[in-house]
Amino acid sequence: MSPRISFSADSRTVARELGGMFEAVLPMLLPAIAMHLNKAFGTSLEGCSAIPQELVRESNQLRAMLFETAVAAAEMMRWHDGHFSFGDCVSLAKQRQKKYYDAKLTKTLSKADKEIISWVADNLNSMFDHVESVHGKAIVSEPVVPGFGWIANSVGDYACGTTLVEVKCSGKRFSSADYRQVTIYWLLSYIQSLEKQEVAWDRIILLNPRINFMVDLKSEELLGLISGGRSRMEVVQAFSAFFSSDVV
Repeated sequence: MSPRISFSADSRTVARELGGMFEAVLPMLLPAIAMHLNKAFGTSLEGCSAIPQELVRESNQLRAMLFETAVAAAEMMRWHDGHFSFGDCVSLAKQRQKKYYDAKLTKTLSKADKEIISWVADNLNSMFDHVESVHGKAIVSEPVVPGFGWIANSVGDYACGTTLVEVKCSGKRFSSADYRQVTIYWLLSYIQSLEKQEVAWDRIILLNPRINFMVDLKSEELLGLISGGRSRMEVVQAFSAFFSSDVV
């Protein structure tokens, strides 16, 4: 029986907080599969380098806020003539993070903080350049992630044509939770494509500018490894059984 949910959640929240519900939908989305995906489809970008752990340890900032600020700096560099203000980046990071967390950042950025922010921003922009070169489209921010059932409409990080691009800044390679999140986004996109004859995302790219690591794979390749032998339609049917339930 489908669960009865008393709230409407966006797809990011669903991916983060209700991961156990996906065991029946995507039974092979396990840590071992995430390790395989990282090894089979992952690469580092020539010309970029990982942020040294020693430098990261010099920062007293909350990691989520520090790296959100770095991503904001990358966007300002990209879409504001190569320039950014640390103050403006902090403001944008706070605005974004407060949607999900109690966003806090000390008033003064240390030398290490600024070096990390600039380094990550440079790496991310180099990765964006690479993605645009390979896929022949411009990077755009906040692509719409359609809702379904009690999952509300939301936005992803970026898109490049029909390629979904998500950015993570953890100190490790991508986890099963990261792959679950982008799979949910793809599923929602695919369901809408069936309903409205629109084009679904056909590729998924994960970028980690902190450790200089990226994964680029076709949606079909991802689904084939985590669906337990189910077809796309069978996955959609199982997904629908969970998330088209009535809201109470």
